Amino acid sequence: LRTLSEPCFYCGGSGFLKNRTTIAYEIYRSVVRDAELVHEGAIRLSVHRRIAEVLADEERSMMEELEARVGKRLFVEAVEGFHVEHFELCGTDPADGAIAAPDADGRSAER
Repeated sequence: LRTLSEPCFYCGGSGFLKNRTTIAYEIYRSVVRDAELVHEGAIRLSVHRRIAEVLADEERSMMEELEARVGKRLFVEAVEGFHVEHFELCGTDPADGAIAAPDADGRSAER
């Protein structure tokens, strides 16, 4: 449990959440599983700001490998108000934007 989770920042540490790396790999498996259902040339991943940071930094090579594996561009959108374990993926046009990483204010900014 401690390997795959971290203290809950919502409740001040009395509970546990999946850790950010675990969530990143859940996203990976979800994209692999669902990519063939996306008819557009790119996939937009809407995630919590903390997950967007992990995908843009620590797991950047995983994201690049995932793009190559599914043959689609991946765009990450940090969504304030999302629970840290919640994410959504949907098809999008590759010309619609670049990979977004959160800026200092937690808003998405193009990279």
